Amino acid sequence: MSLSTGRYIIRNNMSGQYVGRSPREDRSLLPKRIVSLAEGTEAALWVIEMTDNGYILRANGAPIGVIDNRVWAILLDMPPPTFWRFQKVSQDEFMIVKADDEGQGWAMPSDEPGSQAIVRPIDMGNLAPDMLWTITRVDE
Repeated sequence: MSLSTGRYIIRNNMSGQYVGRSPREDRSLLPKRIVSLAEGTEAALWVIEMTDNGYILRANGAPIGVIDNRVWAILLDMPPPTFWRFQKVSQDEFMIVKADDEGQGWAMPSDEPGSQAIVRPIDMGNLAPDMLWTITRVDE
């Protein structure tokens, strides 16, 4: 699936919650968790950038990577950002998968606000609803 470079909002279809960096982060340069945002919280703006290797997703300017099967905004150069692809599942549903391993994708394991997005294996024969996302372009 091809998305053009631009600004987007991302919502998990099972929980109905938007995802982004937590509104309450420490001020360190450690990686920041990508979490489900509480109802009533303004949707986080993402920059999705198309590259030759896949997409780079950015939350508050920081590229997204994977550490210990969890989704993080990486503030420093290490680890390097992860390249992603979007697999369209239906008219409005996508999976966000690793470009170098399309058998692994984003999931939101809990509908509790503040839950961290994870990366786990995709079972195409029994597609889990917590792995489905709505990605909506925001006009600039």
